[in-house]
Order: sequence, then C-alpha cells, then structure tokens
Amino acid sequence: MKKTISIKSIIAAVAGLIGMIATFLPWLSASAFGISVSAKGSDGDGWISFVCFAAVLSIAIVEMFKKAKWTKIVITVAAAIATIVVAIDMINGLNNGLTVNIGIYLGLVAGIAGIVVPWLPIDKNN
Repeated sequence: MKKTISIKSIIAAVAGLIGMIATFLPWLSASAFGISVSAKGSDGDGWISFVCFAAVLSIAIVEMFKKAKWTKIVITVAAAIATIVVAIDMINGLNNGLTVNIGIYLGLVAGIAGIVVPWLPIDKNN
C-alpha cells in the first residue's frame, strides 16, 4: 500500500516556513522629517511567533509521516498563538500611527492558514 503525504500537511508546513521568514521581514515602520525607521518581528516579541511557526513546521513534517489526532490540535494552537502575537503587534502599530509592512501581513496569512487548513476536508483520508 502506497503511503501518501496529505495536502494539508504540506500547506501547514509551508505556512510555518512563511511565518518563520516573516519574522525577519519589516513589520512596522515610521518616517518623519526625511528619516525612516522600521522594525522587524525579530526586534521584539516576534520571537514568540517564530517559535510557534517553527512548531507548526515541525509538527506538519511529523504529520507527513505519522498520522495522529494530536498533530492537528498542536498545529492549530501554535498557529493561533503566533497569529495573536502578530495581530497584537499590528494593532499596537496602527494605534501609534505606524505603517504596517509585509512581514506582518505574511505572518497573519501564515497564522490563519495554520489555524484553518488542518481542519479542511481537502484530503481523501482526513
């Protein structure tokens, strides 16, 4: 019997990887009087989201080879924590008049994908 890797595991792994990369991209920026500064996720509490996205990636890889009910739950919880961290940083930045950059958007998309994808009925063997 041929063992197949689920589409959900692949998408979750890609989401985890994208989230990890997003941590090192600019999240927020501000400019005034011709001076511009930006902050990456790794400059602050983005390390929490990095660890959570690393967990999403790792567990998704485990799920590719060993099917277990707990993997869906762990991926969802880790992605939810990462999404909350990124969303809080985005809200705080917007409330302080900062510009939101690509890293936050990628982090949010990756986090939401990590939350939703494990529960979608897109594989034959859910």
